[in-house]
Amino acid sequence: MLQRQPSETERVRREIAESCRGLGRDTAATAQLLATELFTNALHHGSGDITMMVTRTPGELRVDVADNGAEQPRVKTVTLNDVRGRGMMILEALAVRWGVDTHDGGRGKTVWFVLRTAE
Repeated sequence: MLQRQPSETERVRREIAESCRGLGRDTAATAQLLATELFTNALHHGSGDITMMVTRTPGELRVDVADNGAEQPRVKTVTLNDVRGRGMMILEALAVRWGVDTHDGGRGKTVWFVLRTAE
């Protein structure tokens, strides 16, 4: 379980780096970036506990970030002057696929992404 504080971003990056041992540096860096975006979204737009799970299977890396908030992430149109709001655009551009699974009873969600790996 991750703490609901911005300083946990560094922990997210460390845990992703550990989970990506043996994978290419580009894959690890992309996974860190996207996991950080999902954690930040859960921190700012979600509620309750935040959890992260990393799953490696041959050829794929999947990262799930869950929280208790009902607000669904969405890709927004942003302008050059917008300071925030690009996280889901980045996710959509870099992930092989991504999605949102709503928890039973509609309380909370898991946002996930998949990257291809060379294993």
